[in-house]
Amino acid sequence: MDKEFANWPDDRIFRTFCTYCERLAFFDMLNDAIVIVAATSGAIMFMNERARAMYGYGMSETAALGLDDIAAGTGPGLGRTLTEITAAGSAGLVFSAIRRRKSGELFPVGVSARQMRLHGTEIVAFLERDLTADLATREEVILAGKVQQGMLPPDFANERVAVATVYQPHHHVSGDIYDYKWHAAGAILAGYVADVMGHGVATAIRTAALQVHFRRALETGEPPDGQLAGVNAAAAGCFAADSFAAAVMFAADFDQGVLHYAAAGINHFIVYRDGSYRVEKSPGLFLGITPEEEFTACRLCFRPGDGFVFLSDGLFELLPATDDYPGSFEAMGPWLRQVAARTGRRDDAAALCLMVK
Repeated sequence: MDKEFANWPDDRIFRTFCTYCERLAFFDMLNDAIVIVAATSGAIMFMNERARAMYGYGMSETAALGLDDIAAGTGPGLGRTLTEITAAGSAGLVFSAIRRRKSGELFPVGVSARQMRLHGTEIVAFLERDLTADLATREEVILAGKVQQGMLPPDFANERVAVATVYQPHHHVSGDIYDYKWHAAGAILAGYVADVMGHGVATAIRTAALQVHFRRALETGEPPDGQLAGVNAAAAGCFAADSFAAAVMFAADFDQGVLHYAAAGINHFIVYRDGSYRVEKSPGLFLGITPEEEFTACRLCFRPGDGFVFLSDGLFELLPATDDYPGSFEAMGPWLRQVAARTGRRDDAAALCLMVK
């Protein structure tokens, strides 16, 4: 450093040289909030225009501020100390923190912080983003997910059948749904599993609309192929030009011992009999492709002790070979829930497991 500046305080060196090289003016052009503090004392040496607006301070006020004036403290969820940031070196740290505006209001930020040397001054630069709107949206999505899950039926059992359910969204809301209805007069259990293409809130809204059409179909008592055709025609307005849904519908007649089913894109389900499993396949085009689509009626005889698993592709793709399935079908539901909850899953997962008594 030149002898002329040897006795200058660090903040004077920083401000003088940054003003000269117009680096501070450049920071004012950025859309992210930038706060620069002295690495040892925590004195705020610069806030760009976006940061001043975010915190509510004017240009003349920032010179008297320190990091403690805008930080709500440190600890879990509050932020990191300057010591922790400087210890990280050139790698820096990325974390969430709670900050304080001039008004005293606390708010969350996402922070990328790094120590550096600028014009002979050791500084810590904070790149910050206000997360208030993001967290509000996240809370709404979490609530939507809870409402969505609350609309699904629970496990069910009577003297003829036991039903175990599996539901695991990829995030908080899901494009996978299921439902069933027990028709006591005819000893028939009718139901479906559906998988709407996509993720996120828009998909969840389409899923909710489709759910209404499926529930109406279950009330009709029609065969599954007719129910699917009715849902496909009625739900044409639920799909964008590039979206569709997959589904399988079934009706298990326990007096006749016959499972009637029809597929629309979910072209496989699992059959359990005499201690072994197999994958049953059936044809059928996705919902939402053409409103006039017809679906193939299929049937399969069953007897006490048999089991069926109707499941979405997101869950089916996670399954091992059938030889590695649980030895007892009663364990199938809990086992599938464990499979669906594993890390690394990239899709929603849903299933209905039917055990014939």
